[in-house]
Amino acid sequence: PAIVVVNTTASDWSLRKIYPWQLEICIDCNELANNGMPTRNEIRTLEELEDQIASCIEADEAAVFLARITCNGTRRLKFRVRDGAATYPLIKGLVERAEQPREWGFNMHL
Repeated sequence: PAIVVVNTTASDWSLRKIYPWQLEICIDCNELANNGMPTRNEIRTLEELEDQIASCIEADEAAVFLARITCNGTRRLKFRVRDGAATYPLIKGLVERAEQPREWGFNMHL
């Protein structure tokens, strides 16, 4: 199974001009139920990490949340980003922190 949460207000195509970059974050889940979905405890851990990431990149309207996809032991977050050059070092600094609750990485492109 998969669970997809979509920000329908971000479906306005005019946002692509303001937020031309797409950022995808992939988080590996550690605690899984039988169906490959995260356990309740894992969901809490994922949400805390997601909040940290979002608060960093969404500050000053630098990014807009598009979707969250949970499937097969991973959680993917999708954002549209205003300025890739400014956001890249922020997100790179987060992913390279010594202590991480879960393994995760990112990809950003136009």
